[in-house]
Amino acid sequence: MRFFTYIASTHMDTGSQNQRLAQVIILIFTTGVFFFGHLQIATAQTVHIPDPGLRAVIESALNKQAGEDITQADMADLEVLQGKCRYSRQQQSWWWQDQWMCESTNNTEFVIRDLTGLEFAFNLKELYLARNRVSDVSPLKNLTSLIHLALENNRVSDVSSLKDLTNLTHLSFRNNNRISDVSPLRNMTKLTYLDLNSNQVSDVSPLKDLTNLAYLHLAQNKVSDVSPLRNMTKLIYLDLESNQVSDVSPLRNMTKLTYLDLDSSQISDVSPLKDLTNLTVLDVSDGLVSDVSPLRNMTKLINLDIDDNQISDMSALKNITNLQHLDIHGNQISDASALRGMRKLIKLDFDDNQILDISPLKALTNLRNLDLDGNQILDVSPLKALTNLRNLDLDGNRILDVSSLKALTNLTVLDLHDNQILDISPLKALTNLTELDLDDNEISDISPLSALIDLMVLDLDGNKVLNVSPLSTLINLTELDLHDNEIIDVSPLSSLVN
Repeated sequence: MRFFTYIASTHMDTGSQNQRLAQVIILIFTTGVFFFGHLQIATAQTVHIPDPGLRAVIESALNKQAGEDITQADMADLEVLQGKCRYSRQQQSWWWQDQWMCESTNNTEFVIRDLTGLEFAFNLKELYLARNRVSDVSPLKNLTSLIHLALENNRVSDVSSLKDLTNLTHLSFRNNNRISDVSPLRNMTKLTYLDLNSNQVSDVSPLKDLTNLAYLHLAQNKVSDVSPLRNMTKLIYLDLESNQVSDVSPLRNMTKLTYLDLDSSQISDVSPLKDLTNLTVLDVSDGLVSDVSPLRNMTKLINLDIDDNQISDMSALKNITNLQHLDIHGNQISDASALRGMRKLIKLDFDDNQILDISPLKALTNLRNLDLDGNQILDVSPLKALTNLRNLDLDGNRILDVSSLKALTNLTVLDLHDNQILDISPLKALTNLTELDLDDNEISDISPLSALIDLMVLDLDGNKVLNVSPLSTLINLTELDLHDNEIIDVSPLSSLVN
């Protein structure tokens, strides 16, 4: 619109002045009507939305009938749009777990592939379109009001068209498996949450100025150098699982971290982490760590995974008594005495070590899941007080006597595979068992099993069983393995129709 300024000449008479002024007023009025008329026409124009899935989502958000016209004015009213999957954050026992709640549908009509039409939703603040097949995000390039954008599980490879969406605080491209260049994100300095899990990112230097981040997910990428992250001292959650990181010294000042996942990296030295004493969850599994003494002051830890490393001495962990979950399997530990004070443990995975004496475990009465397979255990009597156990794995030890297990009546899963057991009569009291593995022992008499009527899975292969009639009562069995025994008559099994 053009505006004209009219200054009356001092030589004009009053009539001429009034006539000229009237002409100017008419001109301004006509121009305004023309402009606003065109604006009305524009906002009334129908928006082309070729993707039926996207159209259905927009119709629902606008309370439109299927096939009803959607105008530019309608699109301008949209502030929140979500597909069949709705993002939510669920409080777990010690951290927030990201989840998508999805409506069940097998109709491919509702799978969104094309975002054309969304370019008119310029007031959109939140867009959640997870689990679709979107590859082109260019229709979003001018939606600068966006605060939350989640396109998890799509097919996006190029995010360059999003470079001007600098009001974003939440951005998720998890599980696209294609994104390698994150430089278009460099100016999104308002981001507090960024999820790039399961992509092809190797260079994180464009993220270096995103210092307001509190949550950063980079799992399952190709990152080796995390030094660009060193100034992200507001981070409370950092996931670097399954990358190529070997040097964690850039993380040393991230003292607000409560969650750190470095699983399946190439880390040998965890000493740079020693001051991260606010951690409640730490995973340094599947690495080259031998010395865990830098972890000694992490007394807030609730979940610690240090499995599949080269640890032989775990004594430095003895004061981390708030642990509820400890996974230390696949190391070289022979002394379990550091566990003695960890009475809050609910789950302990200690398989594939060199443990002979499990007496330090006898006070861990809150345990529900205990995995001790692949050790050198002879005596299981320290376990008799662990009456809250639901799952117990003692596979691959040297156990002869299972009488101490008869008190563990809450067990639902018991694995005694590959031991030296002859007498299973103590197991008849374990009537809550649904899964029992006894293969590769020395068992001939299976009559004690007749009372275990809730059993669904039973493995007895590699024993000396002759008579299977005690199994005829186990009508809930869905899996039964009896190979490599001395059975002649299988007719007693005819009742096991499941």
